[in-house]
Amino acid sequence: MSVPPSVLQARSKVLVVGGGIGGLSYAYFLSRLRPDIKITLLEAGQSCRGSIVSKPTSLSDGSVVNLEKGPRTLRGVSDSAVIIMDLVRQLGHGHAIYGIAKDSAANRKFLLDHTGQLLQLPNSWKTLKNFMKNPLSDGLVTGILGEPFRRSRPESSADESAFDLFVRRFGNAHVPNNLLSSLFHGIYGDDIQLLSAQRIARRFYEMEQEHSSFVRAGISGLFKKPALSSSLDKYQEVFGRDKEELLQLKKTLSQFPILGFKGGMEFLPKLILKELTRIPNVEIYTGKPVGAIAPANNGKMEVIAKDGTRYADIDHVRLAVSPMSIKSMISEQSISSHLQRASANTIAVVNFYLPKKDVIADYHSFGYLTPISIPNPHKLLGVIFDSVVEGNYTPLFAPSTARFAEGQYTKMTAMMGGHYFSQEDLQNPPSEDGIIENIKNVFKHHLHISDADLAAAHWSVTLAKNCIPHFHVGYNQWETGLHGKINEEYGRRISLGGMAFSSGPGVPDVFMNGFVDAVSMSK
Repeated sequence: MSVPPSVLQARSKVLVVGGGIGGLSYAYFLSRLRPDIKITLLEAGQSCRGSIVSKPTSLSDGSVVNLEKGPRTLRGVSDSAVIIMDLVRQLGHGHAIYGIAKDSAANRKFLLDHTGQLLQLPNSWKTLKNFMKNPLSDGLVTGILGEPFRRSRPESSADESAFDLFVRRFGNAHVPNNLLSSLFHGIYGDDIQLLSAQRIARRFYEMEQEHSSFVRAGISGLFKKPALSSSLDKYQEVFGRDKEELLQLKKTLSQFPILGFKGGMEFLPKLILKELTRIPNVEIYTGKPVGAIAPANNGKMEVIAKDGTRYADIDHVRLAVSPMSIKSMISEQSISSHLQRASANTIAVVNFYLPKKDVIADYHSFGYLTPISIPNPHKLLGVIFDSVVEGNYTPLFAPSTARFAEGQYTKMTAMMGGHYFSQEDLQNPPSEDGIIENIKNVFKHHLHISDADLAAAHWSVTLAKNCIPHFHVGYNQWETGLHGKINEEYGRRISLGGMAFSSGPGVPDVFMNGFVDAVSMSK
């Protein structure tokens, strides 16, 4: 059934499914831009936060430590981070914003090499010399020097794997396998050989399309004047923000490659939720999983929660949940069949906390990642050194005396699984004890932590099921097809948001997607 596009008339009703950062961002900005609209948000869980979980955890000595179970930092150089931080400041919480300076130890990064040793990514001549002696650097120099002279791919709309793109540009498989694969482990928990170039390496894909070379594209970019992106420009326009002030904020944030919040990343969804609860035309319900979404006879939509509650006369439904969740809500056959292609990665998140002792003093950095080219019996994706990050945080808009953390301690987060988890692993997940024992072996061999310290530490395991979409080759075409089928069946009465439908899986990407679509829908 073809449904003509709808327009949100005065006092329309919008229902948002999903209370993660995507749903919250969309609801917040739409409520700001169209205060006449009645917005209802339904969240299946007991709290609105999505994958962002900052969990205060009680220890045996009575103290409480904050453990991050999901994303914990933002990139300072992204335009979406500028909007987030400007919003936080406008809401009176600039004092909660912290950053890591470029020259901080916490901005150092390591890779695990073939011998199980940590190799620092170069940030000086000394570390560069050491790095170039390691087999992980194979093909890098010749790859970069020859890159501008290699043939580009004939112009085509067809997708390819990120691996194939980088092999072509660097002229060898060493660079993507040894170096770039580790980056995609850290971001996606996935295999570079299976990931879409158009989706997860879009900037590099476009560099080749437009300039035939990464190096040429980089040189061209040196001559561009600082300016607001289209999204920042739109934000400035619709909310009347001062353009020079936003440019200055962007410049300030660019000096801090890593950003965070006092109290953890969950500060952000909590802040937006708090603001939403103050808006009269917004209602938020938790513990309300949706069972079905269907068109009503009057041309509007009806949403039915699994507990039987019906939400009728809905003008627009925003689905800010995973494709797998959407599949369980929409019964229309062509859409349901299309959603069969969607999949996601499951990641085991392991928190380690040892009070009053720094057992990673020799490795102070953001952490380390594992390339796909090395032996990996532990199925490790990477390790974040949370205590190093927290100890090096600087308040950006508050007195420098306002430290993020006090005292000596070791806090780390290990991530394992992702594409390394087999179907057997997913059907019969390893026990928490088994996962902890696995990571104990990792820390013992990679970081040389003693058995006594491993035993004395507090451990916590979270199995984050289907937490990051698998952006398979052809993902953009698949997504376009899904939008087309939904538009054909429902017109503009349903839109898609959240991690799977944003430009990337990061908090800023999903937040920006909510903002952009809210602006579009508010017109």
